[in-house]
Amino acid sequence: MSDINPAEARAIRYDRLDDLLAWVVQNPDEHRQDTWGSRSATCGTAYCIAGHAVARMEDAGLGIMVWSELCDDDDCNCGGASDLHSFHYAATPTDPHGVTDTIGAAAREWLGLGFRTGQNLFDANNTQADLIAWRDYYAAQAGLPLYAGPRPTPDSDQAKIQVTEFMSW
Repeated sequence: MSDINPAEARAIRYDRLDDLLAWVVQNPDEHRQDTWGSRSATCGTAYCIAGHAVARMEDAGLGIMVWSELCDDDDCNCGGASDLHSFHYAATPTDPHGVTDTIGAAAREWLGLGFRTGQNLFDANNTQADLIAWRDYYAAQAGLPLYAGPRPTPDSDQAKIQVTEFMSW
């Protein structure tokens, strides 16, 4: 685990992060940690945790998602759909009608994450269990309670993936 300053850990918007974690656990078909976001008639819409944050920002009128047709069948691993789209940028919450920014930067700002904490949380290899473990690690550094929301079930695909070695703290 990486070291984190307790003040940085306290700045995280745990209310928003916990809401996102509950959503991805309860809606696993809409969570793909390996893509910022994708849309398909075959597979539906799915996001990583940062993409879900930006979708929530858009729902609240705090930014917009910019979608493009940069994704093809092989890149998105969606089973042959021809109408895949991927969004790569969003307006930041402090300037929703101006400069576009990366999904990661906009999500970090909305969640109160520093650059390194965002990198750790948004890693494409994170499972749902990893996301919760990172959240709990940061909360522990801030002296805050652990995540109390839903967790992946033992028989879910996410639960079967062993939490990576760095989570053994």
